[in-house]
Amino acid sequence: MISMMYIVLTALLALNVSKQILDAFVAIEANIQKGALTQLQRGDDLKSELKGELAHKPTSPEEEAKLKKIVVALKAIEEVDKEAQVVIKNIDDAKLLLKINLVKLEYSPYFDIYKILLQHRPRLWLAPAGR
Repeated sequence: MISMMYIVLTALLALNVSKQILDAFVAIEANIQKGALTQLQRGDDLKSELKGELAHKPTSPEEEAKLKKIVVALKAIEEVDKEAQVVIKNIDDAKLLLKINLVKLEYSPYFDIYKILLQHRPRLWLAPAGR
């Protein structure tokens, strides 16, 4: 979805659309990044909570079953994290490719807006592999 947004943005830049439309894309990008950071924090909090539960020694069969479910959940979280990192890297590569192609185009007043959009995004996808 995000990469499709950048394709549309590039098309709009080629058409020299108004600054208001480009400002809307900047706002969308900012909101997407805020949401991504919020979800990252929530996920990290959940992982910490689950790992904290693993530190407790089971005193009953129910607690032992709960710990087994937590281990399965943590493995699933790690798999999702790995897949998400691949997707985020692909999106980042697409953004970079668009940026490179924009530089090759003739300068337009909208290029500065797009440049700001690409430069001021959080480095969410640069998290360590074990995140």
